Amino acid sequence: MAIFKNPPPEGFIFPALSEKKFIQVLSDLPSKWMFWYEPTLHGGQTPDFVLWVPAEEFAAIFLIELKNWRRTFVSRADMTYVYLRNNRVEYNPISKLKMVRNNLNEALTMHYRAAPGLEKIAVIPLLLHWAIEPEETHELLQHDHDVAVRGKSITQDAEKLCLELIQLAQSAYRFIDEEPPVISGSIKRAILSCVDLSIRAHSPGGRFAPVPPAAPPVVHQAESPPKVGTNGTAAPAHPPSPGPAAAAKPAPPAKRKYDQPLSPLLDDLQHAVINNRSLGHCLLSGVPGTGKTIILLGRLRWYARHYPNSRQLFIVHQKVLINNLRQRYQHQFAEGKADRNIHFFRFKDWFTQTYQDVNEYLRTYAQEQTRRLDELVDEALAGKLPLRPGAIDSYDYVYVDEAHQMPTRWIKLLTQFARPSGENKPNIWIAYDNGQGIYQNRRFEGHAVGLNFQGRSRNFHRVYRCGLLPWVFAACCHPEAFRTYRAQNSGEYLEFTHMGRVPLAIVQPTLAQQAARLAEAIGKKVAKKEFKLSDVTIFYAVAGMSEQEAYPDEETKKALDDAFAPLGGIEWVAIYKARADWTSERVRACTFTSSQGIDAPVAVLFGAETFKMFANSDWVDPDALFYTVLTRSTHSIILTYNHLQENAECRFESALFRGSKKASKILPILETLKPQKASDDTAVYRIKWAQLDLFVNS
Repeated sequence: MAIFKNPPPEGFIFPALSEKKFIQVLSDLPSKWMFWYEPTLHGGQTPDFVLWVPAEEFAAIFLIELKNWRRTFVSRADMTYVYLRNNRVEYNPISKLKMVRNNLNEALTMHYRAAPGLEKIAVIPLLLHWAIEPEETHELLQHDHDVAVRGKSITQDAEKLCLELIQLAQSAYRFIDEEPPVISGSIKRAILSCVDLSIRAHSPGGRFAPVPPAAPPVVHQAESPPKVGTNGTAAPAHPPSPGPAAAAKPAPPAKRKYDQPLSPLLDDLQHAVINNRSLGHCLLSGVPGTGKTIILLGRLRWYARHYPNSRQLFIVHQKVLINNLRQRYQHQFAEGKADRNIHFFRFKDWFTQTYQDVNEYLRTYAQEQTRRLDELVDEALAGKLPLRPGAIDSYDYVYVDEAHQMPTRWIKLLTQFARPSGENKPNIWIAYDNGQGIYQNRRFEGHAVGLNFQGRSRNFHRVYRCGLLPWVFAACCHPEAFRTYRAQNSGEYLEFTHMGRVPLAIVQPTLAQQAARLAEAIGKKVAKKEFKLSDVTIFYAVAGMSEQEAYPDEETKKALDDAFAPLGGIEWVAIYKARADWTSERVRACTFTSSQGIDAPVAVLFGAETFKMFANSDWVDPDALFYTVLTRSTHSIILTYNHLQENAECRFESALFRGSKKASKILPILETLKPQKASDDTAVYRIKWAQLDLFVNS
């Protein structure tokens, strides 16, 4: 009889009857075998079953997912999710098994030195269709070269299951030249240390929750020679018992910010992606505010904690954002410490510091730097550009944020600087906005990078940053962008963690009057402690139409400086990029063109009628920029303008006019929505894409 390492407590209710029956089958396996039910593996993944086969001739760990989904029960499926007829959405078990397998393999590498031979243990992912032939399931769940798929022919009988598993384990060793290792005690300890043996019990807010950890074992110290007292007698073996006050246990040390969770709002999938040890390269996508950047920073922190000597490179397109992310990571995730092994760059700065004579060359083409930069990147890809002396020629991990703004050739070059993982694939993580149809000139194409992201891509639907009300307002103002996002998301629902605030409009004739009224409104809300000054970011238009002239005109700057002087002034983060302080307690001001990736609890669109400057610009993508700046807020939007006309010469002014009218009818309806409890016990607002589509296009 096999050993059940973590049997559930008496009265435990199994989520599926098939799991309870399968435990009975596993219990009839040979006595030296061991299995766990829904254990927590190193890294946080929880497969349905883990089976340890310790026989010396075919030592193996089986990761088992048990499913009973017939084809008729599956609505549709892709490599990331399986959509069931009962409106439930689950991860594709084949993709999940690959992720768990790779993660466990990487976790075991930490024990290679302590347990020689462990690297030869086969970790085999196995998808079992309970009482169903594989051909009766969806085609994406029938077969895969990395995951063994079996049906009812093996799951009803323990002897047949045993033979099938032995054959799978033996076939795994055909690719190993040497003999499988002898299973020593050190190997067993290494295997068991990668599995959390505690059973997980039901919790009100979710399917399962971890059981509180047991008290640490008492460690007995070796006996020491008795001490001799001053009178020549032996001193007591133990000191006298302390008084009641001294006996009190000391308070546990407070958790450092460095050890705190990234966000209590991130769901299980996102935490699993952050803590996954296996994904050498990964593709993250989603609408604005779905936590893509947080995941990249969390992954960067994860490697910094587990592999402190690794070199990491974080790349984005524009300088304002990279300064924001550098300070954000340093102060929120790393206790204010600057790690010398972590490098934040915008792509252009990284490129000029890596390749020789590039910076001097680009300075001679001030007005054509973007085109010239692309040409130089092509030369670098062809191996025609030499590296600068002392330049870093490879990084252990590379992260690319806002990849939709970058030509594919840029990202392809970055993959050459990402050190290959065990599968000879570069360790590169790429996050991009999946509504790429609104980005005319820079569309990211994964296959052109030369990487296969199948099974390594994650599309996020839950919106954490921009509340539902501000997001719908943005969709009403830019329905073309909304339709693009709708086409890119196959899920039935869009989820928001909060409702947000209805946009506030400030209508005044001049910029000075708009600034004065804005400062007055913000001052009142700060006095009521609705938010802090540092929560406010003002997005304004710029005077010039090139990167070198990305500054506000004199009228805009004077109006804002005068109005906010009583509130401590303004931090002009887009003007003084090199010394911008994103941690100051002042109101911040940033250009429309620098809004990509910036989070602002309170986003102010200042002087909206001046946005017409970008209508005919070849420097920026105005449609994408317009939608981006509308989705920056995490709490509320404030819009200031002179007047808006339906048939204005500037199409953005017309869009704001029509969007505001449409939103005024839709937003009260959305306010009647009641939040629901998600699987991770978070209150979320769920709304169907089709329902939003009806609202936006009405």
